[in-house]
Amino acid sequence: MTALADFFQVLWRPRAVFERLAEKPRWVAAVLVVLLGVGFFTVMSTPAQTEQALVELEKRADQMPPGQLESAKDFMESPVIVIFAAFSALVVTIFGLAIKSGLYHLGGTSLGGRADFVGALSVVMYSSAPLAIRNFLGGVVAGITGEPMAEGASALLPLDDRANALGGLLAGIDLFILWSVVLGVVGLTAVYKHDRNKALLVVGGFWVLTTVVRVGAIVLGGSLAGA
Repeated sequence: MTALADFFQVLWRPRAVFERLAEKPRWVAAVLVVLLGVGFFTVMSTPAQTEQALVELEKRADQMPPGQLESAKDFMESPVIVIFAAFSALVVTIFGLAIKSGLYHLGGTSLGGRADFVGALSVVMYSSAPLAIRNFLGGVVAGITGEPMAEGASALLPLDDRANALGGLLAGIDLFILWSVVLGVVGLTAVYKHDRNKALLVVGGFWVLTTVVRVGAIVLGGSLAGA
C-alpha cells in the first residue's frame, strides 16, 4: 500500500491506515498533497479576495493619504499578489503543521502515549486529508463562481459579517475540520496507544486553541484598525 493511497484511504478506513502508520510512520507524501491543496486554493481564490479587499479600501479612501489608494490598487491588481499570497499561505501552513505536530506530540506523551515526533507528524498529515479536499473543492468553487468559498458555518452570515469575531468563530465549525478532528482522534489512539478520551482531549484542545487564536486575532485587528 503506497503512502499516497493511504492518504485518501484514511478518509474511509482510518483505523487501518493509522495502524500501519504506527508500525511505519511516514508523512512526506501527505504533506505534499496538503501543500498542493493550499497552493491551488490560494491561486484560485486570491483574485476574488483581492477584489473584495479593493472594495473595502475604496470605502476608506477619504481616510488615506493622497496616492496611497492608487499605489495599493496597482500592487493588488498585479500578478505579484497571487505569487505573494501563495508563498505566504504555504509558509504559514508549513509552520502551522509543525506547531500542530509538536503540540500533538507534547499532549500525546504527557498523557502517557508512546511514540516519537515522527508519529505525531504522521497523525497530523494524514488527518489533514479532509482539509486538502476542502482546499481543492474551494479552489474549484472560486474558479467557477469568482467568489471565495465561505469557511464553515460562517456561510450563514452576510458577506460583510464573515470577517468579524462571530464569523471567525463560525469558520471553525466546519464539516471538513470536524472530519479532520475525528481522524486525529483515531490517529492518536492508534499511534500513541491512547484511549479515545485522552486523544479527544489533545485534538479537541488544539481545535479550541486555534479557534480562540483566530477570534482573538480578528478582535485585535479590528481594534488596531479602529485606533
